[in-house]
Amino acid sequence: MTTPTPQQSRQAPDGTPFPSPSASADDSNAHRPRRKGGKPLILAVAILAVAAAAGFGIRYATADKPSHAAVGECIHATGAKNSPNVSTVPCTDGAADYTVVRVVEDSTRTGACNNLSDAALTQQSDGHSYVLCVNKKSP
Repeated sequence: MTTPTPQQSRQAPDGTPFPSPSASADDSNAHRPRRKGGKPLILAVAILAVAAAAGFGIRYATADKPSHAAVGECIHATGAKNSPNVSTVPCTDGAADYTVVRVVEDSTRTGACNNLSDAALTQQSDGHSYVLCVNKKSP
């Protein structure tokens, strides 16, 4: 009996060939066509996510929100009394209606301002609630 050389294929006693030592499971996938279009889709989704986050961040950072009002700052209130639109303004501005005397975070209880101020403005924004205790600004 002769020993087969590496170039010769080896066979089992029943005549079926043994797989070559260099064959691997990955060879079965070697001739499959690759999907095209996956990377552009992922890139498009990533760009949209970044653009949405940037848009929200710019809107949030530049909005004139009363949550930025601190004690001693002035605000201008417009709209309905039960849901006023409030913006922070310089106290020297003629539009300044109220001076903030207390900010009560994480609350919608206007009673937190009792005996402390002329009015209480409850505000809710992006899941954040607070009460601004304010005194009417004298002209």
